[in-house]
Amino acid sequence: MWNNKTRRNPTAKLPYAYVPTEDDPLALEPDWECIKWVEQGLDHLENNHSTRKVAAWITEKSGHKISHQGIMNLWNIHRGPDTDNPSKLLQQRAKERKKAAPKGRTAKKVAAAKRRKADAKRIITMAEKRLAKIEGTNASNNTVTDNLDFNVVKQNFQPQDVIFEPLPGPQTKFLAAPEREVLFGGAAGGSKTYSLIADPLRYFGNPNFNGLLLRRTNDELREIVWACQKLYPQAYKEAKWSSKASQWTFPSGARLWLTYLERPEDVLRYQGQAFSWIGWDELT
Repeated sequence: MWNNKTRRNPTAKLPYAYVPTEDDPLALEPDWECIKWVEQGLDHLENNHSTRKVAAWITEKSGHKISHQGIMNLWNIHRGPDTDNPSKLLQQRAKERKKAAPKGRTAKKVAAAKRRKADAKRIITMAEKRLAKIEGTNASNNTVTDNLDFNVVKQNFQPQDVIFEPLPGPQTKFLAAPEREVLFGGAAGGSKTYSLIADPLRYFGNPNFNGLLLRRTNDELREIVWACQKLYPQAYKEAKWSSKASQWTFPSGARLWLTYLERPEDVLRYQGQAFSWIGWDELT
């Protein structure tokens, strides 16, 4: 979802949930604390909550303002199940909310009264915050998000099996590293190869992802192919492996190429191609 590091136009607005690096203001890195709230907000959106409420909730929790259109754009990029029409699921959610809307005169009056009550609380809360800012005191603990009742809509969370969980220590540090280039060394059996296989999992929902995973020889790739065949279909049921192309393709359109780089001239095989992620197993 979030690239480890990217460059930006100096006159362009910072992309949401990114911050400049300390060494180079034109190099950006993910703001992982903000991303945590965005991911949770997308989960709430997936459970029928409105984009406006979710945007307000993320703004309050992260301290970074985002509009309802902004959160919808993030949804379309990272959670949209249909690349031809990424807002299809959101449209379906809107229909479901409309279907669940109160029916009958009395029910509508009750719902309208509850909305006015919530709006009044929100106005009071915001007025208290403005007053506290002027007076230099702490505002009430009540915030805008306290009025965003995420229990109004029935939650449909289902227990999920944990497909992969990094081992504490080097593997966790490797997968959490924000740097653009990361080396992971150690003796055999230290989970280096599996770490490299697991790392791109986070990007397979992005249709623009194009990854490259290398070994020195084609024969050495077999171990990686076998490990991928156990892991990837569990995370993405429609993931497909093509032995002829030596490539994984995922429902979003993301691709991961497993291949080799045995001789210097093999570099020419990849000339002119753009990769958003490159991994090399057994570099030395």
